[in-house]
Amino acid sequence: MEAKAFLRYIRISPRKVKIVLDLIRGKDVATAAAILMQAYRSVQCHPDPEGWIEECLKGLSPTDCNDIGQTPWGKLLMEDFMERLDEQIAMMERGLSTLAEDEKIEANYGPTYLQNLEAMRHLRAAQSWDELCARTITDFGKLKAAPRGMDKEFVERCKRPRQKCLDWLKKAQSIFSMTSNEALEELQQSEPVIRGMFALLKNFTARYRAIKQRRRSLDFGDLEHEALRLLRHGKSGTPTPVAQEISRRYFEIMVDEYQDSNAVQEAIFTAISRNGQNLFMVGD
Repeated sequence: MEAKAFLRYIRISPRKVKIVLDLIRGKDVATAAAILMQAYRSVQCHPDPEGWIEECLKGLSPTDCNDIGQTPWGKLLMEDFMERLDEQIAMMERGLSTLAEDEKIEANYGPTYLQNLEAMRHLRAAQSWDELCARTITDFGKLKAAPRGMDKEFVERCKRPRQKCLDWLKKAQSIFSMTSNEALEELQQSEPVIRGMFALLKNFTARYRAIKQRRRSLDFGDLEHEALRLLRHGKSGTPTPVAQEISRRYFEIMVDEYQDSNAVQEAIFTAISRNGQNLFMVGD
């Protein structure tokens, strides 16, 4: 069902959805409705949707904070960036090992490679959002020409890690294009809109739930949450007797396409797998 029509069906006026339009300037109500529905689906991927929303709202009003990296949002972005930066640094180090296979190409490419690697390590040592902004890497410089007579495939293999790292940096560093003060100011300006959207989301969820109960229907998310309710005790998260009985039936539980699983499914896997001890996952 088309997003706007669905909202009308559950008796939420599209006018109320305009609260989301501040986040997507220039878009129409139907787009805002689609965003609301996507937000609903995303929230339902958590074992405790309402609790997750409350935790999100707590982070909207940072107090005694002079760096956006100290907020839950900034901290998450920085941690993810640093984790991936470690992978890029490791790739550059492997690239240096490749250069070492030939003295001539190591002499031509090595100094620039080392400068690039040093810049990446300097970036990795940043302790705050503003330090990341100040240490942004915009260019790797130019490599010297490859020695004459070199195997072209080998030359490309030497260049490739460096180019991949630079391409990744240009994209990944865009998150840190504004200073901490600018980001905090934007967060403060967006707080009323985000709170309004969550209020609308709660209203949506309540109305949608009432319709499903009246029609005695469940959607896929409901099936996941009802299964989890049978398998795990409320806030403690400990397995129920039902989950313990199921876990005894299986020597090993294997999960394919693990990267596509959500937090609810993860909780279900854990509950029926002896607390994850006999769980085997395969993903991309």
